[in-house]
Amino acid sequence: MGLQSLPTNIVLTQHARSRSQQRGLNLKKIRLALEYGQCVRQDGSEVFYLGKRNLPNWLDPSEASSATGVTVVQASSGEIITAYRCARFDRTKRERGRRRHVHR
Repeated sequence: MGLQSLPTNIVLTQHARSRSQQRGLNLKKIRLALEYGQCVRQDGSEVFYLGKRNLPNWLDPSEASSATGVTVVQASSGEIITAYRCARFDRTKRERGRRRHVHR
């Protein structure tokens, strides 16, 4: 059980690689977010947020604690653009990309 359904060859941009390293996000946490996280389409990308409710039951409690809040942005090409921790993924953030104010 676990992350077998995701390909092991996840492609990270140079930015995503350096940021995830700076933020202490290893590939396993990124894969967890992609597999179990809540997915929202935003500005042509997909944003995956791994909240407490999304965590799989088989995950070790210490790993679950460090994986909570991991957010991954994936381009339409499949590349990971960036990864970061987010304390809360609220509705306003999810809908921000849909509402655009047009200046006239």
